[in-house]
Amino acid sequence: MTHPTGEQFELETTTSTGDVRATVTAVAAGLRTLTINGIDLVPPFGEERTPPSGAGIVLVPWPNRIRDGVWTHGETTHQLAITEPPRNTAIHGLLRYTEYTPSTATATRSRSPRPSTRSSATRSSCAPPCATSSCPTG
Repeated sequence: MTHPTGEQFELETTTSTGDVRATVTAVAAGLRTLTINGIDLVPPFGEERTPPSGAGIVLVPWPNRIRDGVWTHGETTHQLAITEPPRNTAIHGLLRYTEYTPSTATATRSRSPRPSTRSSATRSSCAPPCATSSCPTG
């Protein structure tokens, strides 16, 4: 079964405060669950769901809405896709639909995920974040 958030990475370790467990999703490197000694530290969401309101996902290069979808980086102005039409904004980063892969992993530890090098066709069936080909890639 394929989940809307892609592969699920289960991480666990033991610290001085107890057993820490997390589930990180491939799409948007979302934090789906995080517990210490079985106590939820973030509101979990099911693996068959997308993160509610973008909760726990990587929001880069911006974590908020971009008015009119116009983003200036340095000397270059980009027109982003309007992904929230009622507010006429581009919402929450270029990489929210990007599939990430772990850079390294062991049974008890994992380094930070990084964007996948797979083609964009395998990233998501959602609308592309940019309206033009001049958009930055992250």
